[in-house]
Amino acid sequence: MKLVIRSGINVNAKDYNGLNALHYLCRYNSTSNLLDAVQTLLQSGIDANAKTNDGSNALHYLSRYNSKSNFKNLVGNFTELGLDTMAKNNDGWNVFYYLLPEEKSDIWFDRKFLLGIGSYGSVFKGKYAGREVAVKRVQIHLVNKLEEEAMKKLSHPNVVKLFHCESDADFRMYALELCDASLDQLFPKSDDTKKYNGPMPRHFEVLVQLASGLEHIHSKELIHRDIRPNNVLISKTTTSPSVEVTIKLADFGLSKQVNERGTFTLSEVRGNRQWLAPEILRRILQADNDERGNVKSDVFALALVFGYYFLKGEHLYGSSEKEIQDNIKGKKTINMEKIDGELREIYENDLFLKMLEDEPSKRMTSKEVVLQLLESIKDKLAAKEQELRHLCAAPDSQSDLTENIKKMIRLGIDLNAKDKNGFNALHLLCQYNSSEHLVDAIKVLIELGIDKNAKNKDGFNALHFVSIQFKRTPSRCN
Repeated sequence: MKLVIRSGINVNAKDYNGLNALHYLCRYNSTSNLLDAVQTLLQSGIDANAKTNDGSNALHYLSRYNSKSNFKNLVGNFTELGLDTMAKNNDGWNVFYYLLPEEKSDIWFDRKFLLGIGSYGSVFKGKYAGREVAVKRVQIHLVNKLEEEAMKKLSHPNVVKLFHCESDADFRMYALELCDASLDQLFPKSDDTKKYNGPMPRHFEVLVQLASGLEHIHSKELIHRDIRPNNVLISKTTTSPSVEVTIKLADFGLSKQVNERGTFTLSEVRGNRQWLAPEILRRILQADNDERGNVKSDVFALALVFGYYFLKGEHLYGSSEKEIQDNIKGKKTINMEKIDGELREIYENDLFLKMLEDEPSKRMTSKEVVLQLLESIKDKLAAKEQELRHLCAAPDSQSDLTENIKKMIRLGIDLNAKDKNGFNALHLLCQYNSSEHLVDAIKVLIELGIDKNAKNKDGFNALHFVSIQFKRTPSRCN
Protein backbone atom coordinates (compact mmCIF):
# COMPACT_ATOMS: atom_id res chain seq x y z
CA MET A 1 0.00 0.00 0.00
CA LYS A 2 2.78 2.43 0.94
CA LEU A 3 4.60 1.64 -2.30
CA VAL A 4 1.53 2.44 -4.39
CA ILE A 5 0.91 5.67 -2.47
CA ARG A 6 4.55 6.77 -2.92
CA SER A 7 4.08 6.42 -6.68
CA GLY A 8 1.82 9.50 -6.54
CA ILE A 9 -1.56 7.83 -6.90
CA ASN A 10 -4.67 9.85 -5.96
CA VAL A 11 -5.62 8.31 -2.60
CA ASN A 12 -9.06 9.92 -2.71
CA ALA A 13 -10.04 8.49 -6.09
CA LYS A 14 -13.48 6.85 -6.07
CA ASP A 15 -15.12 4.09 -8.07
CA TYR A 16 -18.48 4.22 -9.84
CA ASN A 17 -20.36 3.86 -6.53
CA GLY A 18 -18.32 6.52 -4.74
CA LEU A 19 -16.10 4.12 -2.77
CA ASN A 20 -12.50 5.17 -2.08
CA ALA A 21 -9.66 2.97 -0.80
CA LEU A 22 -10.67 3.47 2.84
CA HIS A 23 -14.20 2.25 2.12
CA TYR A 24 -12.82 -0.86 0.42
CA LEU A 25 -10.42 -1.51 3.27
CA CYS A 26 -13.18 -1.37 5.87
CA ARG A 27 -15.55 -3.47 3.80
CA TYR A 28 -13.28 -6.29 2.70
CA ASN A 29 -10.19 -6.40 4.95
CA SER A 30 -10.36 -8.58 8.07
CA THR A 31 -6.67 -8.91 8.94
CA SER A 32 -5.06 -8.03 12.26
CA ASN A 33 -3.21 -5.06 10.72
CA LEU A 34 -6.39 -3.32 9.55
CA LEU A 35 -5.87 -0.37 11.88
CA ASP A 36 -2.29 0.13 10.64
CA ALA A 37 -3.53 0.13 7.05
CA VAL A 38 -6.23 2.69 7.91
CA GLN A 39 -3.63 4.90 9.62
CA THR A 40 -1.43 4.70 6.52
CA LEU A 41 -4.28 5.94 4.32
CA LEU A 42 -5.19 8.75 6.72
CA GLN A 43 -1.58 9.90 6.99
CA SER A 44 -1.46 9.95 3.19
CA GLY A 45 -4.33 12.44 3.06
CA ILE A 46 -7.40 10.29 2.42
CA ASP A 47 -10.66 11.92 3.48
CA ALA A 48 -11.69 10.06 6.65
CA ASN A 49 -15.33 11.16 6.41
CA ALA A 50 -15.82 10.80 2.64
CA LYS A 51 -19.19 9.32 1.76
CA THR A 52 -20.19 6.93 -0.99
CA ASN A 53 -23.16 7.44 -3.31
CA ASP A 54 -25.49 5.95 -0.68
CA GLY A 55 -24.18 8.28 2.02
CA SER A 56 -22.07 5.71 3.86
CA ASN A 57 -18.65 6.50 5.35
CA ALA A 58 -15.86 4.05 6.17
CA LEU A 59 -17.25 3.28 9.62
CA HIS A 60 -20.60 2.28 8.14
CA TYR A 61 -18.77 -0.25 5.98
CA LEU A 62 -16.65 -1.51 8.86
CA SER A 63 -19.62 -2.13 11.13
CA ARG A 64 -21.96 -3.36 8.38
CA TYR A 65 -19.71 -5.98 6.80
CA ASN A 66 -17.19 -6.89 9.52
CA SER A 67 -19.43 -8.05 12.36
CA LYS A 68 -16.85 -9.90 14.45
CA SER A 69 -16.43 -8.55 17.96
CA ASN A 70 -12.80 -7.58 17.43
CA PHE A 71 -13.88 -5.26 14.62
CA LYS A 72 -16.51 -3.66 16.79
CA ASN A 73 -13.82 -2.91 19.36
CA LEU A 74 -11.91 -0.99 16.72
CA VAL A 75 -14.60 1.70 16.55
CA GLY A 76 -13.03 3.57 19.48
CA ASN A 77 -9.69 3.62 17.70
CA PHE A 78 -11.32 4.88 14.52
CA THR A 79 -12.97 7.81 16.28
CA GLU A 80 -9.55 8.89 17.55
CA LEU A 81 -8.44 8.94 13.93
CA GLY A 82 -11.19 11.41 13.02
CA LEU A 83 -14.04 9.24 11.72
CA ASP A 84 -17.51 10.46 12.73
CA THR A 85 -19.51 7.70 14.46
CA MET A 86 -22.73 9.75 14.45
CA ALA A 87 -22.73 10.50 10.72
CA LYS A 88 -25.82 9.13 8.98
CA ASN A 89 -26.06 7.55 5.56
CA ASN A 90 -28.88 8.23 3.10
CA ASP A 91 -31.13 5.82 5.01
CA GLY A 92 -30.68 7.81 8.22
CA TRP A 93 -28.56 5.13 9.92
CA ASN A 94 -25.36 5.73 11.87
CA VAL A 95 -22.72 3.20 12.93
CA PHE A 96 -24.63 2.08 16.01
CA TYR A 97 -27.52 0.83 13.89
CA TYR A 98 -25.16 -1.81 12.50
CA LEU A 99 -23.33 -2.47 15.78
CA LEU A 100 -26.50 -3.01 17.82
CA PRO A 101 -28.54 -5.56 15.87
CA GLU A 102 -31.09 -5.80 18.66
CA GLU A 103 -32.17 -2.26 17.76
CA LYS A 104 -33.07 -3.27 14.20
CA SER A 105 -36.74 -3.77 13.40
CA ASP A 106 -38.11 -6.84 11.69
CA ILE A 107 -40.02 -6.43 8.47
CA TRP A 108 -43.70 -5.66 9.06
CA PHE A 109 -46.36 -5.39 6.38
CA ASP A 110 -50.04 -4.55 6.17
CA ARG A 111 -51.96 -7.47 4.63
CA LYS A 112 -54.81 -5.08 3.79
CA PHE A 113 -52.55 -2.76 1.77
CA LEU A 114 -51.69 -4.77 -1.33
CA LEU A 115 -49.51 -2.83 -3.79
CA GLY A 116 -49.25 -5.51 -6.46
CA ILE A 117 -49.29 -9.21 -7.19
CA GLY A 118 -47.29 -11.34 -9.62
CA SER A 119 -46.63 -14.95 -10.49
CA TYR A 120 -43.90 -15.25 -7.84
CA GLY A 121 -45.26 -13.22 -4.94
CA SER A 122 -47.20 -10.28 -3.58
CA VAL A 123 -46.09 -6.76 -2.64
CA PHE A 124 -47.53 -4.97 0.39
CA LYS A 125 -46.97 -1.64 2.02
CA GLY A 126 -45.03 -2.09 5.24
CA LYS A 127 -42.29 -0.87 7.54
CA TYR A 128 -38.71 -1.75 8.27
CA ALA A 129 -36.27 0.01 10.64
CA GLY A 130 -38.66 2.91 11.16
CA ARG A 131 -39.24 3.68 7.49
CA GLU A 132 -42.10 2.90 5.15
CA VAL A 133 -41.15 0.26 2.59
CA ALA A 134 -42.62 -2.01 -0.04
CA VAL A 135 -42.52 -5.60 1.23
CA LYS A 136 -42.25 -8.30 -1.39
CA ARG A 137 -43.35 -11.66 0.00
CA VAL A 138 -42.44 -14.85 -1.87
CA GLN A 139 -43.21 -18.44 -0.90
CA ILE A 140 -40.03 -20.21 0.17
CA HIS A 141 -40.18 -22.82 -2.58
CA LEU A 142 -40.49 -20.05 -5.22
CA VAL A 143 -37.58 -17.91 -3.98
CA ASN A 144 -35.29 -16.76 -6.77
CA LYS A 145 -31.80 -16.56 -5.28
CA LEU A 146 -30.50 -14.88 -8.44
CA GLU A 147 -32.90 -11.97 -7.93
CA GLU A 148 -31.73 -11.51 -4.35
CA GLU A 149 -28.05 -11.68 -5.33
CA ALA A 150 -28.62 -9.20 -8.16
CA MET A 151 -30.31 -6.65 -5.92
CA LYS A 152 -27.55 -6.89 -3.32
CA LYS A 153 -25.04 -5.91 -6.01
CA LEU A 154 -26.94 -2.79 -7.05
CA SER A 155 -26.67 0.63 -5.45
CA HIS A 156 -27.83 3.48 -7.67
CA PRO A 157 -30.39 6.31 -7.32
CA ASN A 158 -32.22 5.05 -10.43
CA VAL A 159 -32.52 1.44 -9.25
CA VAL A 160 -34.96 0.42 -6.51
CA LYS A 161 -33.01 -0.31 -3.34
CA LEU A 162 -33.15 -3.52 -1.30
CA PHE A 163 -32.85 -2.67 2.42
CA HIS A 164 -33.19 -6.06 4.07
CA CYS A 165 -34.42 -9.61 3.55
CA GLU A 166 -35.53 -12.27 6.03
CA SER A 167 -37.48 -15.52 6.13
CA ASP A 168 -40.04 -17.32 8.25
CA ALA A 169 -41.18 -20.91 7.88
CA ASP A 170 -43.23 -20.19 4.75
CA PHE A 171 -42.06 -16.97 3.10
CA ARG A 172 -38.99 -14.97 2.11
CA MET A 173 -39.60 -11.24 2.60
CA TYR A 174 -37.79 -8.31 1.00
CA ALA A 175 -37.94 -4.74 2.34
CA LEU A 176 -37.69 -2.56 -0.77
CA GLU A 177 -37.67 1.15 -1.42
CA LEU A 178 -41.28 2.37 -1.50
CA CYS A 179 -42.21 4.38 -4.59
CA ASP A 180 -45.34 6.35 -5.47
CA ALA A 181 -46.40 4.89 -8.82
CA SER A 182 -45.28 3.04 -11.93
CA LEU A 183 -44.86 4.58 -15.37
CA ASP A 184 -48.01 2.95 -16.74
CA GLN A 185 -50.03 4.85 -14.10
CA LEU A 186 -49.28 8.14 -15.87
CA PHE A 187 -51.67 7.53 -18.73
CA PRO A 188 -55.06 6.14 -17.57
CA LYS A 189 -58.09 8.44 -17.84
CA SER A 190 -58.20 11.28 -15.34
CA ASP A 191 -61.02 9.68 -13.30
CA ASP A 192 -59.10 6.40 -12.83
CA THR A 193 -58.23 6.01 -9.15
CA LYS A 194 -54.89 4.41 -10.04
CA LYS A 195 -53.76 7.34 -12.20
CA TYR A 196 -50.63 9.16 -11.03
CA ASN A 197 -51.25 12.91 -11.10
CA GLY A 198 -48.08 14.02 -9.35
CA PRO A 199 -45.06 15.91 -10.71
CA MET A 200 -42.65 14.43 -13.23
CA PRO A 201 -39.15 15.47 -14.35
CA ARG A 202 -38.85 16.90 -17.85
CA HIS A 203 -38.58 14.39 -20.71
CA PHE A 204 -34.80 14.58 -20.92
CA GLU A 205 -34.36 13.85 -17.21
CA VAL A 206 -36.71 10.86 -17.34
CA LEU A 207 -34.67 9.34 -20.17
CA VAL A 208 -31.29 10.12 -18.59
CA GLN A 209 -32.32 8.62 -15.26
CA LEU A 210 -33.58 5.40 -16.83
CA ALA A 211 -30.50 5.07 -19.03
CA SER A 212 -28.22 5.70 -16.05
CA GLY A 213 -29.98 3.03 -14.00
CA LEU A 214 -29.62 0.51 -16.82
CA GLU A 215 -25.95 1.38 -17.33
CA HIS A 216 -25.36 0.65 -13.63
CA ILE A 217 -27.11 -2.72 -13.89
CA HIS A 218 -24.98 -3.68 -16.89
CA SER A 219 -21.80 -2.44 -15.15
CA LYS A 220 -22.43 -5.13 -12.51
CA GLU A 221 -22.47 -7.77 -15.28
CA LEU A 222 -26.22 -8.26 -14.97
CA ILE A 223 -29.05 -8.16 -17.48
CA HIS A 224 -32.53 -7.09 -16.33
CA ARG A 225 -34.63 -8.97 -18.95
CA ASP A 226 -37.98 -7.48 -17.93
CA ILE A 227 -37.86 -3.76 -18.72
CA ARG A 228 -41.39 -2.47 -19.29
CA PRO A 229 -43.56 0.40 -17.97
CA ASN A 230 -44.83 -1.62 -14.98
CA ASN A 231 -41.23 -2.06 -13.81
CA VAL A 232 -40.36 1.64 -14.07
CA LEU A 233 -41.23 3.34 -10.79
CA ILE A 234 -41.76 6.99 -9.82
CA SER A 235 -40.47 8.15 -6.43
CA LYS A 236 -41.29 11.53 -4.85
CA THR A 237 -39.17 13.12 -2.14
CA THR A 238 -40.26 16.38 -0.55
CA THR A 239 -37.34 18.74 -0.17
CA SER A 240 -38.46 22.17 0.92
CA PRO A 241 -39.60 24.15 -0.97
CA SER A 242 -39.95 21.69 -3.84
CA VAL A 243 -40.58 18.02 -4.63
CA GLU A 244 -37.80 15.94 -6.18
CA VAL A 245 -38.97 13.14 -8.47
CA THR A 246 -36.72 10.19 -9.29
CA ILE A 247 -37.34 7.44 -11.85
CA LYS A 248 -36.19 3.94 -10.90
CA LEU A 249 -35.90 0.51 -12.50
CA ALA A 250 -37.44 -2.29 -10.45
CA ASP A 251 -38.24 -6.04 -10.37
CA PHE A 252 -35.16 -8.21 -10.89
CA GLY A 253 -37.01 -11.52 -10.89
CA LEU A 254 -35.77 -12.35 -14.41
CA SER A 255 -32.27 -10.89 -14.12
CA LYS A 256 -29.23 -13.00 -14.98
CA GLN A 257 -25.48 -12.84 -14.65
CA VAL A 258 -23.60 -12.16 -17.91
CA ASN A 259 -19.95 -12.63 -18.84
CA GLU A 260 -17.44 -9.85 -19.47
CA ARG A 261 -18.70 -9.58 -23.08
CA GLY A 262 -22.26 -8.99 -21.88
CA THR A 263 -23.65 -12.33 -23.11
CA PHE A 264 -25.37 -15.20 -21.33
CA THR A 265 -26.76 -18.65 -22.03
CA LEU A 266 -30.23 -18.24 -23.48
CA SER A 267 -31.71 -21.45 -22.11
CA GLU A 268 -35.23 -20.07 -21.86
CA VAL A 269 -37.17 -16.99 -22.95
CA ARG A 270 -38.91 -15.08 -20.17
CA GLY A 271 -40.70 -11.75 -19.94
CA ASN A 272 -43.67 -10.02 -21.54
CA ARG A 273 -43.55 -10.58 -25.31
CA GLN A 274 -44.63 -7.01 -26.12
CA TRP A 275 -41.39 -5.72 -24.60
CA LEU A 276 -38.88 -8.19 -26.05
CA ALA A 277 -36.06 -7.44 -28.48
CA PRO A 278 -36.26 -8.96 -31.99
CA GLU A 279 -33.47 -11.47 -31.35
CA ILE A 280 -35.41 -12.81 -28.34
CA LEU A 281 -38.59 -13.09 -30.41
CA ARG A 282 -36.62 -14.96 -33.09
CA ARG A 283 -35.37 -17.30 -30.39
CA ILE A 284 -38.97 -18.18 -29.51
CA LEU A 285 -39.66 -19.19 -33.14
CA GLN A 286 -36.37 -20.88 -33.98
CA ALA A 287 -35.55 -22.54 -30.64
CA ASP A 288 -31.83 -22.32 -31.38
CA ASN A 289 -30.16 -23.76 -28.28
CA ASP A 290 -26.74 -22.48 -29.31
CA GLU A 291 -27.74 -18.82 -29.46
CA ARG A 292 -26.56 -16.59 -26.62
CA GLY A 293 -28.43 -13.67 -25.15
CA ASN A 294 -26.96 -10.17 -24.95
CA VAL A 295 -27.42 -7.26 -22.54
CA LYS A 296 -28.31 -5.12 -25.55
CA SER A 297 -31.79 -6.69 -25.53
CA ASP A 298 -32.33 -4.49 -22.45
CA VAL A 299 -31.41 -1.44 -24.56
CA PHE A 300 -34.08 -2.32 -27.14
CA ALA A 301 -36.67 -2.76 -24.38
CA LEU A 302 -35.66 0.59 -22.86
CA ALA A 303 -36.25 2.28 -26.23
CA LEU A 304 -39.75 0.77 -26.22
CA VAL A 305 -40.33 2.32 -22.79
CA PHE A 306 -39.02 5.68 -24.07
CA GLY A 307 -41.46 5.47 -26.97
CA TYR A 308 -44.33 4.48 -24.68
CA TYR A 309 -43.58 7.54 -22.54
CA PHE A 310 -43.53 9.93 -25.51
CA LEU A 311 -46.69 8.33 -26.97
CA LYS A 312 -48.53 8.73 -23.66
CA GLY A 313 -49.23 5.05 -23.17
CA GLU A 314 -49.12 3.66 -26.72
CA HIS A 315 -46.57 1.14 -27.98
CA LEU A 316 -44.14 2.13 -30.75
CA TYR A 317 -44.94 -1.01 -32.74
CA GLY A 318 -48.73 -1.21 -32.54
CA SER A 319 -51.63 -2.03 -30.22
CA SER A 320 -52.34 -5.78 -30.01
CA GLU A 321 -49.74 -8.30 -28.86
CA LYS A 322 -49.65 -10.02 -32.26
CA GLU A 323 -49.35 -6.74 -34.18
CA ILE A 324 -46.51 -5.60 -31.92
CA GLN A 325 -44.58 -8.85 -32.32
CA ASP A 326 -45.09 -8.90 -36.10
CA ASN A 327 -43.95 -5.27 -36.44
CA ILE A 328 -40.90 -5.75 -34.23
CA LYS A 329 -39.86 -8.69 -36.39
CA GLY A 330 -40.68 -6.64 -39.52
CA LYS A 331 -38.80 -3.52 -38.27
CA LYS A 332 -41.93 -1.33 -38.52
CA THR A 333 -42.17 1.39 -35.88
CA ILE A 334 -45.66 2.26 -37.06
CA ASN A 335 -46.46 4.67 -34.22
CA MET A 336 -43.21 6.66 -34.35
CA GLU A 337 -44.88 9.28 -36.55
CA LYS A 338 -47.43 9.97 -33.81
CA ILE A 339 -44.71 11.46 -31.61
CA ASP A 340 -44.66 15.26 -31.73
CA GLY A 341 -42.68 16.34 -34.81
CA GLU A 342 -40.09 18.40 -32.93
CA LEU A 343 -39.61 15.69 -30.32
CA ARG A 344 -38.92 13.22 -33.12
CA GLU A 345 -36.46 15.70 -34.63
CA ILE A 346 -34.54 15.77 -31.35
CA TYR A 347 -34.68 12.11 -30.33
CA GLU A 348 -35.43 9.82 -33.28
CA ASN A 349 -32.32 9.60 -35.45
CA ASP A 350 -29.63 10.09 -32.83
CA LEU A 351 -31.20 7.89 -30.17
CA PHE A 352 -34.34 5.88 -30.89
CA LEU A 353 -33.25 4.30 -34.15
CA LYS A 354 -29.82 3.41 -32.75
CA MET A 355 -31.41 1.74 -29.72
CA LEU A 356 -33.90 -0.11 -31.95
CA GLU A 357 -31.35 -1.63 -34.32
CA ASP A 358 -32.51 -5.12 -35.31
CA GLU A 359 -29.08 -6.71 -34.88
CA PRO A 360 -27.57 -6.50 -31.37
CA SER A 361 -24.08 -5.99 -32.82
CA LYS A 362 -25.24 -2.68 -34.38
CA ARG A 363 -27.30 -1.56 -31.40
CA MET A 364 -26.04 1.01 -28.86
CA THR A 365 -24.84 -0.10 -25.45
CA SER A 366 -26.45 1.32 -22.31
CA LYS A 367 -23.32 3.41 -21.74
CA GLU A 368 -23.57 4.84 -25.26
CA VAL A 369 -27.23 5.71 -24.63
CA VAL A 370 -26.22 7.80 -21.61
CA LEU A 371 -23.42 9.50 -23.55
CA GLN A 372 -25.72 10.26 -26.49
CA LEU A 373 -28.33 11.77 -24.21
CA LEU A 374 -25.78 13.88 -22.40
CA GLU A 375 -23.99 15.06 -25.54
CA SER A 376 -25.93 15.16 -28.80
CA ILE A 377 -29.47 15.33 -27.37
CA LYS A 378 -28.50 17.82 -24.67
CA ASP A 379 -26.95 20.09 -27.32
CA LYS A 380 -30.17 20.00 -29.34
CA LEU A 381 -32.21 20.88 -26.27
CA ALA A 382 -29.83 23.73 -25.42
CA ALA A 383 -30.55 25.20 -28.87
CA LYS A 384 -34.29 25.00 -28.15
CA GLU A 385 -33.75 26.65 -24.76
CA GLN A 386 -32.01 29.52 -26.52
CA GLU A 387 -34.92 29.70 -28.96
CA LEU A 388 -37.34 30.04 -26.02
CA ARG A 389 -35.33 32.91 -24.57
CA HIS A 390 -35.34 34.67 -27.95
CA LEU A 391 -39.09 34.16 -28.18
CA CYS A 392 -39.61 35.72 -24.75
CA ALA A 393 -37.29 38.63 -25.54
CA ALA A 394 -39.14 39.59 -28.72
CA PRO A 395 -40.88 42.96 -28.11
CA ASP A 396 -43.44 42.55 -30.89
CA SER A 397 -47.04 41.66 -30.09
CA GLN A 398 -47.66 37.94 -30.62
CA SER A 399 -51.19 36.58 -30.38
CA ASP A 400 -49.83 33.03 -30.08
CA LEU A 401 -47.03 33.85 -27.62
CA THR A 402 -48.46 31.74 -24.79
CA GLU A 403 -49.13 28.72 -27.03
CA ASN A 404 -45.63 28.93 -28.53
CA ILE A 405 -44.14 28.94 -25.04
CA LYS A 406 -46.20 25.87 -24.08
CA LYS A 407 -45.19 24.09 -27.28
CA MET A 408 -41.47 24.63 -26.66
CA ILE A 409 -41.70 23.52 -23.04
CA ARG A 410 -43.44 20.28 -24.13
CA LEU A 411 -40.17 19.35 -25.84
CA GLY A 412 -38.65 18.71 -22.43
CA ILE A 413 -36.26 21.66 -22.35
CA ASP A 414 -34.86 23.08 -19.13
CA LEU A 415 -37.26 25.92 -18.39
CA ASN A 416 -34.76 27.50 -15.99
CA ALA A 417 -31.81 27.48 -18.41
CA LYS A 418 -29.98 30.81 -18.46
CA ASP A 419 -27.91 32.71 -20.99
CA LYS A 420 -24.35 33.92 -20.36
CA ASN A 421 -25.66 36.91 -18.40
CA GLY A 422 -27.81 34.77 -16.11
CA PHE A 423 -31.13 35.64 -17.79
CA ASN A 424 -33.81 32.96 -17.92
CA ALA A 425 -36.95 33.12 -20.08
CA LEU A 426 -38.97 34.93 -17.39
CA HIS A 427 -36.34 37.66 -16.98
CA LEU A 428 -36.30 38.29 -20.72
CA LEU A 429 -40.08 38.22 -21.00
CA CYS A 430 -40.45 40.80 -18.24
CA GLN A 431 -37.64 43.00 -19.51
CA TYR A 432 -38.39 43.18 -23.23
CA ASN A 433 -41.95 42.08 -23.96
CA SER A 434 -44.68 44.69 -23.61
CA SER A 435 -47.42 43.10 -25.64
CA GLU A 436 -50.99 42.65 -24.41
CA HIS A 437 -50.23 38.93 -23.98
CA LEU A 438 -47.42 39.52 -21.48
CA VAL A 439 -49.42 38.71 -18.33
CA ASP A 440 -50.75 35.42 -19.74
CA ALA A 441 -47.24 34.41 -20.82
CA ILE A 442 -45.82 35.18 -17.35
CA LYS A 443 -48.59 33.08 -15.75
CA VAL A 444 -47.79 30.13 -18.04
CA LEU A 445 -44.07 30.20 -17.23
CA ILE A 446 -44.77 30.30 -13.50
CA GLU A 447 -47.41 27.54 -13.69
CA LEU A 448 -45.00 25.32 -15.62
CA GLY A 449 -42.38 25.63 -12.92
CA ILE A 450 -39.94 28.41 -13.81
CA ASP A 451 -38.03 29.73 -10.81
CA LYS A 452 -39.72 33.11 -10.29
CA ASN A 453 -37.08 34.09 -7.72
CA ALA A 454 -34.07 33.37 -9.95
CA LYS A 455 -31.58 36.21 -10.31
CA ASN A 456 -29.34 37.18 -13.18
CA LYS A 457 -25.65 38.03 -12.73
CA ASP A 458 -26.53 41.54 -11.57
CA GLY A 459 -28.85 40.20 -8.86
CA PHE A 460 -32.07 41.22 -10.65
CA ASN A 461 -35.13 38.96 -10.50
CA ALA A 462 -38.25 39.07 -12.68
CA LEU A 463 -39.99 41.59 -10.42
CA HIS A 464 -37.17 44.09 -10.94
CA PHE A 465 -37.71 43.88 -14.69
CA VAL A 466 -41.50 44.18 -14.33
CA SER A 467 -40.93 47.36 -12.32
CA ILE A 468 -38.73 48.78 -15.07
CA GLN A 469 -41.36 47.83 -17.66
CA PHE A 470 -44.05 49.52 -15.54
CA LYS A 471 -42.18 52.81 -15.79
CA ARG A 472 -42.19 52.50 -19.58
CA THR A 473 -45.74 51.23 -20.16
CA PRO A 474 -47.81 51.34 -16.96
CA SER A 475 -51.05 50.33 -18.66
CA ARG A 476 -49.54 46.98 -19.76
CA CYS A 477 -48.30 45.88 -16.33
CA ASN A 478 -51.37 45.87 -14.12
